[in-house]
Amino acid sequence: MNETEQRICGCIDAHAQQLIAFAEDIYSHAELGYTEHRTAGKVADWLQSCGLDVQTGLANTGVKASLGSAAPSVCLIGELDGIRSPEHPLAVPKTGMSHACGHHMQLTALAGAALALSQPEVAAALTGRAVFFAVPCEEHVPMNRLEQLRSDGIATCCGGKPELLLRGARADHLRSLLFKLSEAGVHIKDTPGGLMVFGRAQQPFEIRTMVYPGFPTDLQAPMMAVACRAPGTS
Repeated sequence: MNETEQRICGCIDAHAQQLIAFAEDIYSHAELGYTEHRTAGKVADWLQSCGLDVQTGLANTGVKASLGSAAPSVCLIGELDGIRSPEHPLAVPKTGMSHACGHHMQLTALAGAALALSQPEVAAALTGRAVFFAVPCEEHVPMNRLEQLRSDGIATCCGGKPELLLRGARADHLRSLLFKLSEAGVHIKDTPGGLMVFGRAQQPFEIRTMVYPGFPTDLQAPMMAVACRAPGTS
């Protein structure tokens, strides 16, 4: 390892107990998608403690901060919500929510990365921009709840990532999705207020999940719906 990598690992090791406590706290307080106010607050407080400027309230509960300003940008994503699993031994008694999905570990990895990369010696060595993005509502939203969310003006999409796209707070690595939609013949317009999508898929396309900047696993499901509407074999 070079000196910067050693500093990163050393910082993580030195703060191991704080990171474990952070993970255990998130794990014990799983929250439903779009209502992750406590979890979002914990993430925002951590990022602020790293000296970062933090945006909150993105798609209702999303939290975002960045470090550096040069290209390229790499976005580290953690998901805020738990999953309803009342049979889980550590589910929240009142709601039945748990982190059986492991999102508490995603958020801890994001917290550790923000802590290590924001150390002055490490930050000075960065040659790009690191974005730390805690996004809401990765788990499935039943249709009856989605209708209530729409009625209450909280959200219009069943997932936090498409909601973020709709509202214009785009994660930097989602360009792979736009490329595939364009390849399928969907018309996309990038406006100051967000993305506008027109029409339907006109031709088949192929998706292979790959590491960044390839196509992300989380977006396979919505693209399957697009593929089902496209002529031919995708």
